[in-house]
Amino acid sequence: MEIYYRISEAAKALGVCTKTIRRWDTAGRITCRRTIGNHRRISILEIERIIHGERNSKNRKVAIYGRVSSHDQKKKGDLERQVNNIKEYCKETGYNAYYIFTDMGSGLNTKRSGLKKLCTLIEQGKIKKVILNYPDMDGAENP
Repeated sequence: MEIYYRISEAAKALGVCTKTIRRWDTAGRITCRRTIGNHRRISILEIERIIHGERNSKNRKVAIYGRVSSHDQKKKGDLERQVNNIKEYCKETGYNAYYIFTDMGSGLNTKRSGLKKLCTLIEQGKIKKVILNYPDMDGAENP
């Protein structure tokens, strides 16, 4: 589980003021997650990236994950549309998508082959971010 800090905590750890964090977020120099109340949260990995001088978080390896529940959805092109939508989002935001995983099956099924491969690569540290259209869990970035 990734740890997220409030903007004031992140600013203190980085030795800057909260306004600087907001400016960095607006300029795309830092990646913030938004809460339901639209408050910024910054992951510990993002803070470490800035401390250690990695210039652009968008160049970190990113995976695309698409899933549909049924054969009918796949036949209608829903899965392909999902993946193309995510690819377009990556192109617009400057993310480099290195991996693309797709599955067909229930969101409750944890034995999906694409999901298993994705989790293995995350555990190996080869993927830093997963982008998808419809998150099944909290904390996922979706276009």
